[in-house]
Amino acid sequence: MVMDLLAKRRIPLGICPTSNVTLGVFPSLARHPIDRLRRAGVPVSINTDDPALLGVRLEDEYAGCAVAFGWGAEEVRGIARTSIEASFAPPATKEPLLAALATW
Repeated sequence: MVMDLLAKRRIPLGICPTSNVTLGVFPSLARHPIDRLRRAGVPVSINTDDPALLGVRLEDEYAGCAVAFGWGAEEVRGIARTSIEASFAPPATKEPLLAALATW
């Protein structure tokens, strides 16, 4: 199964939930598979496709997912950590971000 392969190989997925719902890929945020992927061990990050067009900011994406899936601070922090770790930013950029996230 693809989900098992993604989890085993730790292949991160950058996901834009609102865009996926707006484009009709999924009927609602509650039916989006991001939480299922996360619980299966797939590294997921939350992103925005086009904030100006869709009218959603990154904070809104996190908040919407937290409500839809009952995520608490630990889940949100874990996804934010994945976003930083999976980015192409150099270690000098990642390190202070991860340190700040650890104290959030």
